Amino acid sequence: MGRLQRWAFLSALAWLTGCATTPPPGMPSAGLMASFHLVGRISVRQGEQGFSGSLDWWHRPAADELQILSPLGQGVARLVRGPDGVSLTTADGVVERALEAESLTERILGLSLPLDPLAYWVQAQPAPGPLELLRRDQDGRIAALEQQGWRIEYGAWRAAPGGALPGRITVEGHGLRLKLVVDAWGP
Repeated sequence: MGRLQRWAFLSALAWLTGCATTPPPGMPSAGLMASFHLVGRISVRQGEQGFSGSLDWWHRPAADELQILSPLGQGVARLVRGPDGVSLTTADGVVERALEAESLTERILGLSLPLDPLAYWVQAQPAPGPLELLRRDQDGRIAALEQQGWRIEYGAWRAAPGGALPGRITVEGHGLRLKLVVDAWGP
């Protein structure tokens, strides 16, 4: 697996266009879910380099498992976070390990990506810590936020457990642009 594919996989973890359904009018935004299953498509671009594929993410408070697939459905990489740290397994079977995701991305990519807030941001929620900007849409849902030097924009809201969650998420900052189209949200 090349450096670009590794970078794309880890970038997708950090943030994650197409069509998505809109929930019925008046459907409230879902609150923060401690656990979720997200299935979607990603596109990552940094400068002239880019990657697109699909994402299957199981998030729990103490663990994460993310699988990145190529557009043809072949496994590109798998990231697993647990109490003992983070491991990244590439398509060719190479396993990289670290105590936390940021040091793993720093070592492999040469830049530290803010992965800790990802579970908040994909749910259109600010992560703990300072917030530079928060803008809401006419229905009161978060339309955009800026945090830690990243701008996150939301659209195409989808029905989800407990309300509505974004169907399209765009994250931009630090020379990186990531688009995530959520095909399905699950508890």
